[in-house]
Amino acid sequence: MGSKTPKTPAAPDPYATAKAQTGSNVATATANSYLGNASEVSPLGKVDYSVSGYKPVFDASTGTTYNVPQFTRKETLSKAQQGLYDQQVQLGRDMNGLAIGQTKRLSDVLNQPVNLDGLPEAPGDQDAYRQRVEAAMGERMNMGLDRDRERLETRLINQGLARGSAAFNGAMDEANRQANDARTQTFLASGQEARAQGEMQATSRERALQERLTTRNQPLNEISALMSGGQVTMPQFSAYRGGQMSETPVGQYVYQSNQIAQDGARAKAQAAASERAGLFNLAGSLLGTGAKMLR
Repeated sequence: MGSKTPKTPAAPDPYATAKAQTGSNVATATANSYLGNASEVSPLGKVDYSVSGYKPVFDASTGTTYNVPQFTRKETLSKAQQGLYDQQVQLGRDMNGLAIGQTKRLSDVLNQPVNLDGLPEAPGDQDAYRQRVEAAMGERMNMGLDRDRERLETRLINQGLARGSAAFNGAMDEANRQANDARTQTFLASGQEARAQGEMQATSRERALQERLTTRNQPLNEISALMSGGQVTMPQFSAYRGGQMSETPVGQYVYQSNQIAQDGARAKAQAAASERAGLFNLAGSLLGTGAKMLR
């Protein structure tokens, strides 16, 4: 008698496997969300997490809809911190109100051009000023040089030196060189005076202009200060940590299921072939036995 061919189990349904895996992934991710977002309590306040609803997510590969929970994060300040927060909000509202009031006054200020009336004069033509200084200094100096020249001539004549003599001319030449040196020094001094005067005028005008611009910009600075004081800060808590969900490898399941089916078919074909071969061998053996008996 031939052995009965064992029944080959059917290949698993890949979509049923994918459905089971995805359902497990959703449950694991949901559990991780619960585990990873415990309520947090500190002296500043507390944070609570709760499920506020469920969002349906459709899986087209298996035709299954999963209800994924939606979490709500609620931050609650301590009584003391809530009081400070309310005061800060009120302060910000009041300072913002002041800033808005200042902007109305600011529009009137900005609509007017910068007034330069009454400022010190800007440095003018420095060469002309130098010439005036040189002329004034030269006039006083020339008066002194003329007196000195007259006194020198009188002294030389009293010493018995005749005009036009070598000694007389030499003494007068030396006096002329000293006078030229004095005029050169006067020219240089007038230039220094002109530069100093120009720098002083420029510095004075710049300072006066800066003061006027500071006064004009003061409303802008006040508004900026008020706006910066109108901001509200909140205590910092840990961020929400959502559960991570792995992707279900549906394609891999389909491939593996097909591979299992092919392996089962080959095994079934091999078993059938082995069975047929056994039957042929048995039939041949029986024929040989019958022929011997007929003899």
